[in-house]
Amino acid sequence: MKNMMMSLDGILPQLFLCFYSLHSVCAYDFLIHGADGSGSHYYVATAIGKELVYRGNNVTILVSDMYSNSSSKHDDNSHLFDFIVYKSMVTEREYQDLMTRIVKTALYGDMISMIKVLELGNVLIFDQCKSVLVDDAVIRRLQHQKFDFIIGDSWWACIALVAQLLDTPFALLSPTAVSMSLHSQVNVCPTNPAYIPELVSGLDTKMNFIERVSNTVILSMNFIAYRLCLPPYDQLKVDLNIKPEISTYEALGKAELFFVNTNFVLDFSRPLMPHVVPVGGLTTKPSRPLNEEVESFVQSSEDGVIIFSLGGYCSITEQPMADMFAEALSQVSQNVIWKRRGKAPQRIPSNVKMMDYIPQNDLLGHPKTRLLIYQCGINGVFEALYHGVPIICIPIFLDQFDNAQRVVSRGIGLRLDIKTLTSKELLDAINTVLGDESFKSNMEKLSDIFRDDDKTPAERAADWAEFAARHNGTKHLRSAAHDLTFMQYHLIDVWAFIIGCIVLFLGLLITCCWLTLRLLCGSSIKIKKD
Repeated sequence: MKNMMMSLDGILPQLFLCFYSLHSVCAYDFLIHGADGSGSHYYVATAIGKELVYRGNNVTILVSDMYSNSSSKHDDNSHLFDFIVYKSMVTEREYQDLMTRIVKTALYGDMISMIKVLELGNVLIFDQCKSVLVDDAVIRRLQHQKFDFIIGDSWWACIALVAQLLDTPFALLSPTAVSMSLHSQVNVCPTNPAYIPELVSGLDTKMNFIERVSNTVILSMNFIAYRLCLPPYDQLKVDLNIKPEISTYEALGKAELFFVNTNFVLDFSRPLMPHVVPVGGLTTKPSRPLNEEVESFVQSSEDGVIIFSLGGYCSITEQPMADMFAEALSQVSQNVIWKRRGKAPQRIPSNVKMMDYIPQNDLLGHPKTRLLIYQCGINGVFEALYHGVPIICIPIFLDQFDNAQRVVSRGIGLRLDIKTLTSKELLDAINTVLGDESFKSNMEKLSDIFRDDDKTPAERAADWAEFAARHNGTKHLRSAAHDLTFMQYHLIDVWAFIIGCIVLFLGLLITCCWLTLRLLCGSSIKIKKD
């Protein structure tokens, strides 16, 4: 036994050295871009980055100097990453003004105004792309690090240009659910607006005739709008000589993987291509203890607590709307934690605690939390799903309407219209969700299904990212549809040939019948004359 122990004492250090050497060999260098360095897009991307670092990989985050000093705010994991900071042509003030305009236009404007604001947003996103590619110091550093794989926000088409410049395989990361128009274009995936609702449509999978018409129109508009956004990037490719012979649209189609922030526990079923990986719920995690002040407020309510948040930007509402919310919340028996920026309502109810920042995930995991009133950003919806808390959705713009409809469809909450919302309607909705056990029961069932997985969303994403880095891409998953022209993919040439053959056959048949009939009629006349 003694000899065996001595033998093990000699072997274990060698095994450790071998493991360490193997670990070093297997470590990969990843570059991640998740928006400019703040907000929900950033946290989704860095959730994957954190898992990759825990596995021994090196992760570098590309961020704008707008947020280089604040990327670590409320993020306990920023120390895990290296950061490459580029000097932005867009100021933080311009970006904040844009977000405020988007919210106000969504609340008080019309569709034409919203389209104009979103066009301005596309200009700012393009300027951010240009900021990176013309920054020589940043480009030199990116090229020097020789990344094995890149993961970039799908809303930032520039990631395809960065990948081409570095000659590195890349993945797109969609921070929202699947956009049917984007998925059908970039991934060349068959799609059908008869039963698959398009992003920002706010529709269910079961649609009547008018809804199918609306869904088809929205799909077509999104398809066209996406194509119209890309020409400036094509020109930038030419100006900077970044493989100008390949269009930006074609470059995006070369993504090795497409991570999508969706899970079919919540989302509607639809076809996906093999390289599309659902990773919905990347920000979900077990809750941590609250600080003493918040915990004391939560415990002081016998009937539990309600969380009220319209997100970071959507919380900036006009005074009358803030007063309407306050009036409704003052009439509930629960304590309410209200995340709000800007002006407070004229009268803050005694059962309401207003905070600039709330530990939302930790609050949702608290046993006394009864309800989430939310604008229905996808990350918060998944966090509520993870912890089994019903939701009242008050969507304001973009995919929030789609997320809200999925909440209603699954029977885990209600959806309200913020443009017509009254304090009585909000109070009635709160009483309905809290008084009807089916909402809580349905949410707990879906929560069990969502959590019944041997891997977390971040682990699944990291598995695929490492796989792609290990094999220099996922070429074996690429569909041959990428190599077809528009006419070939939609079988226009085939149907033209088939229809041409049918027309030719019918023409020959009619001609033969006519000639035969003419011969027969001519012979009959000749016989009568004889």
